[in-house]
Amino acid sequence: MTTRKEDSDTDSKSDSDSSESSSVCSQQAKELAEDDVVQQQIQKLLDRREERNNEARIRFLQWQREQKEAQEEAKQFEAYWKRRHEEDRDLWRDKDFANAVDKMSRAGYKGEHGNFDVPEEIIQQLNALYMQITVGEYGKSRIECQREFIKLTNKAITTYGWNPPDGWQ
Repeated sequence: MTTRKEDSDTDSKSDSDSSESSSVCSQQAKELAEDDVVQQQIQKLLDRREERNNEARIRFLQWQREQKEAQEEAKQFEAYWKRRHEEDRDLWRDKDFANAVDKMSRAGYKGEHGNFDVPEEIIQQLNALYMQITVGEYGKSRIECQREFIKLTNKAITTYGWNPPDGWQ
């Protein structure tokens, strides 16, 4: 009888062990399910965070590109204005040169319309500068020669002046 009691005790123990093991298994399953849910939530958070990071990265790269484009546009605009100012300076200098050539073409004139006596060495110097400007370069640039021609013309006009005849208006 004792063996039967022992058997029943072991059976009840095995039943309780199996119920305990099943409760442990179900508890572990719950924990695993909870862990899976937690893992999924963490993954969702990480994905959202990664999306935000990507969006921020994209916005930053767009801003950098726009900044670079603005800098390039500013450089182009600055180059445009620099070129425009140089062209304007060149045009004014060319106009002043043409005016000086016109005035000095009358150098040495004596006649019914007035007198414009200029020493011969100044006329020769102006002719040499004119030839250097129009024909070729002999050590000086065209721009330097034009400036020198204009200065020399202004000096000659100031020094010797155009003297109109009496009664000229």
